[in-house]
Amino acid sequence: MTSYDKLINILREVFQIDQADLDFGIYKIMNQRREQINQFLENDLLTQVESILADAVGIDTSAIKEQLDKVISGLKAADFTKTEIELNQKVIGLKKELAQAGDNTILQNDVFSHLTNFFKRYYHKGDFISMRRYKKDVYAIPYEGEEVKLHWANHDQYYIKTAEYLKNYSFMLPQGKKVVFELKEASTEKDNNKAQNGKERKFKVFEDQPLEVISDKVLKIYFTYKTESKGEKQDDLNQQGFEAIKSQLTKDWFDVLQAKPTEKKKDRTLLEKHINDFTARNSFDYFIHKDLGGFLNRELDFYIKNEVLHIDDIDHEKPDQFVKQLSKVKAIKAIARKLITFLAQIEDFQKKMWLKKKFVVESNYCLTLDHIPESFYPEIVENTRQWDEWEELFAISEIKGEKIEILKAQPYLVLDTKLFSEDFKLRLLAEIEDIDGKVNGLLVNSENFQALQLLQGKYNNEVKCIYLDPPYNTGKDGFNYKDNFQHSSWITMAFERISLGKSLMSKNAGIAISIDDNELNRLSFLLNNAFGEHNKIANVIWKKRSGPPNDKKIGTVQEYIPVFAKDILEIDLQNKTRSEEQLKRYKNPDNHPKGRWASDNLMANVKGGRYVESLNFPIENPNTGESHYPGKNGNWRFNKEKIERLLENNEIYFGADGKGRPKLKRFLCDVKEGVPFSSLWDYLPYNNSASKSLESMFGDINIFDTPKPVELIEEVINLINGKKSIILDYFAGSATTGHAVINLNKSDGGDRRYILVEMGEYFNLVTKPRILKVIHSPDWKDGKPTNREGGSSHIIKTLRLESYEDTLNNLILQDHLTEYADLFSDAKNKESYMLNYMLEMESRDMLSIEDFEKPFDYQLTITENNEPKPTKVDMVETFNYLMGFSIKTQKHTEEGYRVLTAQNRAGENVLIIWRDFEKHSNEDLHNFFIANGWHENPSFKHVYTNGRTTLLTIRKETDNWQLHQIELEFRQRMFDVQDV
Repeated sequence: MTSYDKLINILREVFQIDQADLDFGIYKIMNQRREQINQFLENDLLTQVESILADAVGIDTSAIKEQLDKVISGLKAADFTKTEIELNQKVIGLKKELAQAGDNTILQNDVFSHLTNFFKRYYHKGDFISMRRYKKDVYAIPYEGEEVKLHWANHDQYYIKTAEYLKNYSFMLPQGKKVVFELKEASTEKDNNKAQNGKERKFKVFEDQPLEVISDKVLKIYFTYKTESKGEKQDDLNQQGFEAIKSQLTKDWFDVLQAKPTEKKKDRTLLEKHINDFTARNSFDYFIHKDLGGFLNRELDFYIKNEVLHIDDIDHEKPDQFVKQLSKVKAIKAIARKLITFLAQIEDFQKKMWLKKKFVVESNYCLTLDHIPESFYPEIVENTRQWDEWEELFAISEIKGEKIEILKAQPYLVLDTKLFSEDFKLRLLAEIEDIDGKVNGLLVNSENFQALQLLQGKYNNEVKCIYLDPPYNTGKDGFNYKDNFQHSSWITMAFERISLGKSLMSKNAGIAISIDDNELNRLSFLLNNAFGEHNKIANVIWKKRSGPPNDKKIGTVQEYIPVFAKDILEIDLQNKTRSEEQLKRYKNPDNHPKGRWASDNLMANVKGGRYVESLNFPIENPNTGESHYPGKNGNWRFNKEKIERLLENNEIYFGADGKGRPKLKRFLCDVKEGVPFSSLWDYLPYNNSASKSLESMFGDINIFDTPKPVELIEEVINLINGKKSIILDYFAGSATTGHAVINLNKSDGGDRRYILVEMGEYFNLVTKPRILKVIHSPDWKDGKPTNREGGSSHIIKTLRLESYEDTLNNLILQDHLTEYADLFSDAKNKESYMLNYMLEMESRDMLSIEDFEKPFDYQLTITENNEPKPTKVDMVETFNYLMGFSIKTQKHTEEGYRVLTAQNRAGENVLIIWRDFEKHSNEDLHNFFIANGWHENPSFKHVYTNGRTTLLTIRKETDNWQLHQIELEFRQRMFDVQDV
């Protein structure tokens, strides 16, 4: 294999051309440009290297060879002997020129070899990473003079491993046939993908139905993703699955058995390749580079200086050799930079799609019945889906009586609008004024990075407390990482999410993160980096178990909770409520009018040079007349005048018999409410109590391995939080944080709200159901409520967001290269377009103005229950979050209109009117606006409508409202992407 072949092989992998049969995500996009990329790699590059080397040397070697051959032919024709020809001065001169120019073939091979080594150095299984070679001085860590630099291998990348990777995998066969891998009975992510009971989740072909022929063009192969014994190797399961599929294949699908050999496995088939790829892509993480072009160009310069030029040897180089080196460098830089430009375009495009705000695919509300007018009860009675859910969650069949009477008697039954029609939901919401102000909790079903991105518009600087329980990165908790990059992957995942969370925090907010020994030090570095070491509050130690495990020499019984403030000068930490034991110290044996008191030292601590001579004076015991002085080298805490007032007010204590030394009466009414928190929390329930609590709610099922006790989260919230504020948890897991907020509000009458983010189907299996159960009843046994009277009046909003994979799968690229063939007939124009602008230009209309003409019917292909299907997107709710609106009212007054009133972040009143263009013209909207009197309503500062309108013709010079087009605001904010 030539050096050029090796280069092409690595470039085909880097440009993902070797994955051209895959039919999803970025692979699908690259597959649409496969022909152009192949042409560039396999033909254009070689020609350009030859041209660059010839120009760089400054001599056309082919012309010299041609001239030399011509001279030799002439001499031969004149009967010159071989010796005479070799001694001919013209021949000698041309040969010297050729030797000085060098053999371009050797230079070319050297150039190709260096390009291959360079791209191999930084590319690994789909990502660009500084691969460690353990060779001195091979890499330069970026450093800009900081006192301490925190650096890790993936520091300049986004961690993009999401649940959606489990859901999309398909590849194409000849004649347009398609093979789809689909999960059935998947045990999906459970609280940050933590493994359970010593088992690990693995892929297996679905034994009951390995495959199904959907049509003559589509074959589905079914997998499960469930906990299996650790002894089971994924490679063995893959082979077993292959054999099971192979045994059921019909001849129409034998194409999947075509050869796809590797050096290690000569008989590997195409199907085996894809089974292995499918399981592998869900076994480690993936990244998107934040600045691939900058990174690779910097590394290219470093590589050339250290691996090509060998600067230290320049003094020993002959001039002609140095010229050749410079020629080689010029060719390497020219070609590498073109490749880097192309790669950066692809990576930047993926970055844009990752950072793009995601659509709200579904928004719903869960409301206790005390918020619902009785006029809706007949419809609720007829909804069997709702009653089935109430049976599953609340065992409602145990309540006897007519359904309508049950509804009236059970104010804490939680209705879910997801189970009703869209019309029912809109009519119900129209009945509730200031709906956003009444929402107690927001549950977001999404990858947490994407959720945090969307929440910026509405909650920036609003969150008072963040509590997180991320994966601990033990190697056994399901946190996936690229080979040999366990800690670097974890830091990347944590850092960008902590940074996004910080922007949501108010200036007086705090953040607390549970962690164990595996990542404590690295997490501390991250928090110091994100918040500043001066904003560290404490490193709390929580005793999580009563004694050490028996299988360890030194058993760990604790975990840690680093606590940081956004601004240590602004945060108002709360005191811990005094225990009954602490309150017993305060008594009132002398019936003092100020109430209960405890004796305290009247002496001051004078260590460190704090002795004050004027505070050293006698205090006379009024009962004995004896004078008492401070102790040796000490002084009293107060001056003589203050002491006299205290004596006069009977606020100094001389012992039970009245004859002792003076002490201060410390009155309970004068001390701060509560006492300072300790950094050692050894008084809270252990981990096993949390498991028992979940079992009581969900019955005897193993739903979660390591939940946190509710009391632990309550203590964190008590430390950081006030009674009226927002608590955020974007590793929500089993929803312990939401449970803790509900408990605290019930106990002290607080008005705390919570935002919980959890990805995957686990959201619907545990996160949301737990909150609904806690709302309905505080007490549970065997999955059934034991106290239906103690529930909470509550409204929850639930959102499901588009995923990154959904974004990629919905892209449709326009083929400008074909459409404007005349323009691109010029090779330079075509290359410049392809390397720099192609993806950005051809995907520009992914959200067009036309998409807003029927906003209530806008659809995307969204993966749900492992199956991509056309799904209506909630454009209205997406816009509300992009703009940060707090909704006051939403009316469904006329078919084809949605009218909302809101406040923006500046506190200004806003009117939002959505319409279906097919049902309402500009004239209709004009009349609708006037009929509702909005043209004369001075309270609205801003009016938003979709589509161009004539409403400005109504606006008088004295009016202060401004008109905005929804499409323009929507697009700008959705694609207003910034690095995190």
